[in-house]
Amino acid sequence: FDMNDVGYQARADLIQNTFDISYNQNSPWAIWRNTAVKFTMLNQWDTGGNTQLHSFRLRWDATLKNRWGWWITQTFRTNRREDRLLRGGPDMRLPSAYWNSFGFFTDMAKKWYVTIDYISNMNMDGSKFEYNIKPSVYARIGNHLLLEAAAELYTDRNDLQYAGTIAPESDGGKKEYVLGRMFQRTYGVTLRAQVNVTPDLSLQFYGAPFTSNARYTDFQAAANTLSDDKAERLRPLSESESARLANPDFSFNEFRSNFVARWEYRPGSTLYFVWEHARSDYGSQYVSGWGKNIGNMFRRPATNVFMLKFNYYFNL
Repeated sequence: FDMNDVGYQARADLIQNTFDISYNQNSPWAIWRNTAVKFTMLNQWDTGGNTQLHSFRLRWDATLKNRWGWWITQTFRTNRREDRLLRGGPDMRLPSAYWNSFGFFTDMAKKWYVTIDYISNMNMDGSKFEYNIKPSVYARIGNHLLLEAAAELYTDRNDLQYAGTIAPESDGGKKEYVLGRMFQRTYGVTLRAQVNVTPDLSLQFYGAPFTSNARYTDFQAAANTLSDDKAERLRPLSESESARLANPDFSFNEFRSNFVARWEYRPGSTLYFVWEHARSDYGSQYVSGWGKNIGNMFRRPATNVFMLKFNYYFNL
């Protein structure tokens, strides 16, 4: 027996069950091409029998006769107990949360179409609110050119974000796990293009600038993390502890692009030329705004990689 045969295991110490009930209408009726409604209940425990999560989700998928459609998901999570939040520390009881997400798309059989994806997550006690929105546009121009452009905005305000640990001042002391109020904003753009110059020659381009920055305030140390009383789960840091906590603020910017030319110079035999361009910038301070971060990134030196791949097919 080889453990590698099991594959990648993202999480252990978990028992869960899932219950689904759904209704699907696959034949056209009224204004609908097809529609489906699905209810899902998920329960999780650790192997010690401690409840980790109860989740209830309702999803509606619908496509109109003109092939426009959408999906909507509403999820409520309660009895939340998180064993990974403190990254090696004790389990932490979390408030109930409400997730909301939806997607919209136009007719994907057309020469051009649009998609919009949105997701938000909110703790019911107001300690967290995050959302992510991603609009995309796709266009087929003639029989040779395919274009894709997508933008993404992610915002997270979280009062219970892990901020680091404070080492004990002396041997035998206690390590303190610290949470803080984090405000994070992430921007991203993705551009793709494919040109079929001839049936045997194609060009592809991918480019994606990305920037993410976060600021932390209001630090607190984990205390009675499983208390039913929210006020008992955290305590303020002392002056000595605050002085020993590393600043968790950050600003990360990255741009990656690649260009691929593919030529099938004879049936089954191909030649590839690849140019990969990358640059990134990381700082341990908060820098607000898309423009400043992108400017800092493009002032950094770039890495360029060029590759050739030759493939010859022998017809034996």
